[in-house]
Parts: sequence; C-alpha cells; structure tokens
Amino acid sequence: MTVRVLDAYGNLASGDNTDQVTLALGNNPGSGTLGGTTTVTVAGGVATFSNLSINNSGNGYTLTASSGILTARLRRVSTSPPSAAAVT
Repeated sequence: MTVRVLDAYGNLASGDNTDQVTLALGNNPGSGTLGGTTTVTVAGGVATFSNLSINNSGNGYTLTASSGILTARLRRVSTSPPSAAAVT
C-alpha cells in the first residue's frame, strides 16, 4: 500500500523530508482493527506501508491517510475497498 504526497500543483513532492503519514480505517463495516505499522516516514514523496492487515473479514473497508505536518500538501484520501481482509 502506498500513499503519494503531492504538491499544490499535483506533482509528486519528491524532496527529502522527515514528514510522516498515518493510515486508519475509514469505512469499517466489519468492526475490524487495522494492524501493522500504520505510521511511516515519507521517502521521495511516497509513504509505503508493507505489513497492514485487518483482523475481521468483510467487504467495503476503506483506509484514510493523514498527516499533521503535511496537511497543506496531503489531502485526506481514501483507498478503494480491499477485496480481502489483508490490505496490500
């Protein structure tokens, strides 16, 4: 799972930084809990989440990405619902 950080013009904000992005469950129809590393540091304009999981199966889950420091650059986004309990 990756989150791209874009500048005000829609370009990848690829400069080096130490900003962090956090993922959380948005729509949670199965009352699941998001597991794994949910906060990562942005590298080259991309936040990569490699070990996420949801402990309850179901359809219609979404994820939201947010960042305190990057609020001006990172719009709150949602993923498409994953097709299985594990998010990749």
